[in-house]
Amino acid sequence: MRKLIPFLILLLVTPVFAGNTAEERATMIESLNYRLDIDYRFDQLDPEESYGNWHGTTATLYARQSVEFVPFITAGLSGRDISGDDSFLGIGAYAVLTEDISTYTAFTKGSESDFVPDYRIDHFFNFIDGPRTIIAGAGYMKSYRGHEDYIISLGARYWQGPLILEYLHSINYSSPGGHESHSNLFTAGYGAEGTSWIFLTFKLGDEAYTATYVDPWENINHDVVEISASFSRWFGPTWGLKLNTGYLDLTPHDDGYSKFTAGFGVFKEF
Repeated sequence: MRKLIPFLILLLVTPVFAGNTAEERATMIESLNYRLDIDYRFDQLDPEESYGNWHGTTATLYARQSVEFVPFITAGLSGRDISGDDSFLGIGAYAVLTEDISTYTAFTKGSESDFVPDYRIDHFFNFIDGPRTIIAGAGYMKSYRGHEDYIISLGARYWQGPLILEYLHSINYSSPGGHESHSNLFTAGYGAEGTSWIFLTFKLGDEAYTATYVDPWENINHDVVEISASFSRWFGPTWGLKLNTGYLDLTPHDDGYSKFTAGFGVFKEF
């Protein structure tokens, strides 16, 4: 945990440069139909001799077709000291169906690896009532070794002015083995488009599945604690930088690990 402190301090004391005013942003947004995000992360794992360190780069392009429909494409490459490299490609979209309902849909295809799924599908509905939103979603994930996960999520969001508060509870059904696990995700955000955003998240729960990538198969059960912080800042009318850090702990450590993450990124709107 002490390794987190310098990065959290860096997020909090980053100088506040002039961003865009609300009026400037409202005028500009009609001509900004694309956004490209490029992110890099480094993961330090413990025990390092068992897992090595990980790193990865992700690029995401958003292409706004209208206020109601924003598709995107994302691609990523990851490297691991011990277990090799992998990659993924994903597509998805944000859509506004009515004044009260919006959706998020994503499909991801991974390379043959034990660390990324063969494919994954997620779909979420947002039922909006002023600053309050009910979130309901479902997902499906399949690995190259026959492992499957079915995910159901339900939560709520409160968004008033610059403040965002969100809670999401997810239930994961894993096959083979008929395992059930739960997670609770708490998120707090503050900021605005065109100036800056800061987000803090806290995840508490468990994970349970049958590891089909070992012979013989092995049942895995972990308690999960994860915290993360991210900061993004516009340094010009259409571009900015991002910082993020996090800590994940999977116990017990005889088959789990702890992971410290640090990353940075850049985004450009055009």
